[in-house]
Amino acid sequence: MSWTRQQLKQSFPCNGAYIKHLRKRMGWSQRQLKEASGYSERLISKAESNGRIVLATLIDLAQALSTPQEMVRPEQLIHDPVAVAKSITHATYVLQRNMFSRMKHMIADDCVLEAIGDPDQFPFAGRYVGAEGFRVAIDKFFSFMEVPKNVDYTQWYDYFQCPENENVVVIWGQSWIHPIGKPLLRPLDITQRVEIENGKIAYFENRYDASSTSFDSALSVTSRATRLT
Repeated sequence: MSWTRQQLKQSFPCNGAYIKHLRKRMGWSQRQLKEASGYSERLISKAESNGRIVLATLIDLAQALSTPQEMVRPEQLIHDPVAVAKSITHATYVLQRNMFSRMKHMIADDCVLEAIGDPDQFPFAGRYVGAEGFRVAIDKFFSFMEVPKNVDYTQWYDYFQCPENENVVVIWGQSWIHPIGKPLLRPLDITQRVEIENGKIAYFENRYDASSTSFDSALSVTSRATRLT
């Protein structure tokens, strides 16, 4: 979900750890990133030290750090809790089972993930601790749920930064992700809470409203099948 011009500010605090991660993924030194992006080593060092960078520079850095397999978006390079929350939604729909391997640098070592619900109804429900717990939760989720093809998820979600704590973002939306082999007749209401500490995901809570009869029936059938295998 890319930015529009109306959403842009003058400059942004960088997510230095992520920029450094991308640079090392390319096998580059700061000098090599300087040459690829057209900026000075001083600016590269500033970016990797969480300094503020203007948008035009972020765009150039994102382009330099992109590969044919993965386009880096400028909003991924900043310490912005809303951008992190949007990255989670994007990863869920696009990366799916691979989302942990591509997001693990964004997950705090003591991160807590809570999938709220009845484990008899939602086999992936529960509390997961640490980066490894985050990976287990994702594996369980995609062993039970699947993303429908050709769905434009961007129109179904809104992101709200809490005024009391700018590091907390609430995601409200409607999800078409459904139990494997059981497409939904109508979208499922979903609420997620993301808490960011030091540029990383420290807490992630996922709540579904499974009150619709069609979804509840699909869950019941799939849950029984899961327990029998």
